Amino acid sequence: MLYDYKNKYMKKKNKKVGKNLVNKKSKNEIKKSDIKIKRVDYGVIGLFKENRGISKIAKEFKKDFLKDFPKEKDQHFFHHTYTYQTRHFLGLCDLYIKLCNFLDTPANMERLDQYFHGVANPNLNRDVAKFKENFQRLIDYFEKSDEFIYLKLKMLSKKECFRLYEAIKCLESDCNYAAVVMSVSAVESRLHKLLQTQNNKLYKEYFEKATLGGILSIFRDDSYKDKKFNCFKNVLPDKHKPLVEMLNIYRIFSAHPQDETITDKTAEIIVSLSFLLLIDSNLKIDN
Repeated sequence: MLYDYKNKYMKKKNKKVGKNLVNKKSKNEIKKSDIKIKRVDYGVIGLFKENRGISKIAKEFKKDFLKDFPKEKDQHFFHHTYTYQTRHFLGLCDLYIKLCNFLDTPANMERLDQYFHGVANPNLNRDVAKFKENFQRLIDYFEKSDEFIYLKLKMLSKKECFRLYEAIKCLESDCNYAAVVMSVSAVESRLHKLLQTQNNKLYKEYFEKATLGGILSIFRDDSYKDKKFNCFKNVLPDKHKPLVEMLNIYRIFSAHPQDETITDKTAEIIVSLSFLLLIDSNLKIDN
């Protein structure tokens, strides 16, 4: 399921028409009652990051949906309209649940999945009281899990959020090679930033245009032995050195013509390991 967040939550740039401006003030927030949803320009993971999770979005959806809820029995609504009107929001929830797994949060996935299907199934929501009960149960759980998911999401840059979102969508579409490339490119972006923050002048001279493999060479004992490179040597914790070497190998398999098959499980593991590195607090950068 896909969530069409672009029309509702994406920032729209002003366009000049003669001397006038369309969307002159271009608000960064959408206000519904006391609920404020921040707009984003870097994907659905960015939407979760900017809004500290999904619970505020869920509350906004609940208010809007209840306006159209039938006041009497309506077979057509529950056979057709219910699924149509909830599909975008449930697509957002589906991505959120996947993120909870990738971000290694302590959320109970079985419980969350149960509450999700309690809202997704129209037969369980044929009266407004039951819908409110099922939906509130989901919101209550979101409010708990949001605390954990935001602690991890705030470590990700805009570029990383967007690339990881594309990696997850590639997994959903069975595009395994693309999923590996996109997730490992987020890791490559982080390593570039880490080197740049250590010594910008040295980084620009030696590593600014380096591939992931070129960057990894700085962490190997048999290369860059000049003392001036010591500032880069300890940027990556020892436990992650074998990890990034492996990620690079699978990136090469995926990005270049090789006689290697990337299975669904392999792609999922590589995406998971990319998340693992990016949410390590020792590798955090200022966003």
